[in-house]
Amino acid sequence: MTSAHAGKRSSGYLDQESNKRRSCRTGIRDAAVYGDGSPRCVELAKPHRTSMLTGMVVTALIVSIASAVGAVGAAVYAAIAASAAKRSAVAAEESAVLDKARRHVELTPHFTLLCWPTNPGSDIRTLVVSLSGPAALGHLDELTVSIRDDNYWLSAGTPLPGGPTKEDVAAQVWGPLRFTPGIGTGAPDPDGTLPRADETGRTTRTNGLPVGERLPFQLEPTRPPSWSGWSDEDWTRHVGPKIRLTLECRRDGYEPWTLKCEIDTSALPPMADV
Repeated sequence: MTSAHAGKRSSGYLDQESNKRRSCRTGIRDAAVYGDGSPRCVELAKPHRTSMLTGMVVTALIVSIASAVGAVGAAVYAAIAASAAKRSAVAAEESAVLDKARRHVELTPHFTLLCWPTNPGSDIRTLVVSLSGPAALGHLDELTVSIRDDNYWLSAGTPLPGGPTKEDVAAQVWGPLRFTPGIGTGAPDPDGTLPRADETGRTTRTNGLPVGERLPFQLEPTRPPSWSGWSDEDWTRHVGPKIRLTLECRRDGYEPWTLKCEIDTSALPPMADV
């Protein structure tokens, strides 16, 4: 073999090796280099730096989004829970108010009132106020009995020049009877500390009473106003036989009860239930 021929073979071999290396570097199968049809170079599996960085960024972004979604979800859940708790508290408060109102109605005091002449032929009368129920009430801590005017607007008018003052009109009981001023309910009072009827005879305050007990009040006929010029007979005809009463009841822990009734003193029996 000549040197020229050998040189060509050597040069061809080097070219083949160079192609082989180039093909391997680029990861391309190239069987034509050798001509035998069998691949001598396999694909390279080197990880690409850019692809790895992109994957890491995408993963971090997904984690961030998931965290943000989780935070939003937690905030929404907390808001829903807080709203539900508020609604529950409002509902519980409303229920408590309704229960208290229902209980207040259930415990409304029941009274029986009688207004008899203290003695036959006497114009002094005894008003007996009996607390008949309900049993669950137990007692009243305070009971105030007042006599209302036959017309509520009488003490609200505008005084006439030279006539009675508003105080004079308010002090007058416009009805057939009033409490005897300074007289209490007849309970023992050695110290003189129990409440008594006021000086106008309109109101008597008491310290209350248990259910099933009663209190007596002394009543006397009213007189016509000093400025009216009416006789006793005229006054009696004017005010009529009905006594109008207001009972203000108090017990600790409850709103007061205000009850109103009328007793026709000419009826038999002269009584009322309220």
